[in-house]
Amino acid sequence: MKSGIFIILLFFLAACSPETEQTVENVTNTINKTSANVSGYETTDSEKNKTTVIEEQKTEDKTEQDESEAQKYDILDPSQNNASVSSNLPAKKWIKGATHLIEVIDVTENSDACIIRVDNSTDLIDVGETKTLNGVKIYVSDARIFNSVAEDKDVCELVIS
Repeated sequence: MKSGIFIILLFFLAACSPETEQTVENVTNTINKTSANVSGYETTDSEKNKTTVIEEQKTEDKTEQDESEAQKYDILDPSQNNASVSSNLPAKKWIKGATHLIEVIDVTENSDACIIRVDNSTDLIDVGETKTLNGVKIYVSDARIFNSVAEDKDVCELVIS
């Protein structure tokens, strides 16, 4: 920005000064020197023919999950044990050095039990009961069925440890 203002000012002074016999070449040389000095660095004639290439580097933040995975699963905080897991949104939780996929397959018609799958192990767990599936303890504290025009959804309140 400073060099642009300086160039305009330089042309204005060259046109308005009594010494208007300054040639376009002299003005061009002055502009080139001025633009080189803008960053506080003066170039010599040998440096004018050099080319500096600056490659832009991208910085990417990597997380443990990609965006498509974050939309498919509810990622549970390892420090929290209580979770509400629904049939349309499985959960992933880090337990004892491994990530486990916890899914609600179905809730019984009486809402007194949930069919839960942890990784590849599936079992029916009654409300108020604890079972271990694939090394993960699951306690079912509540089971609900939500029926609507848009979708039917089964939700189980779980304690996972």
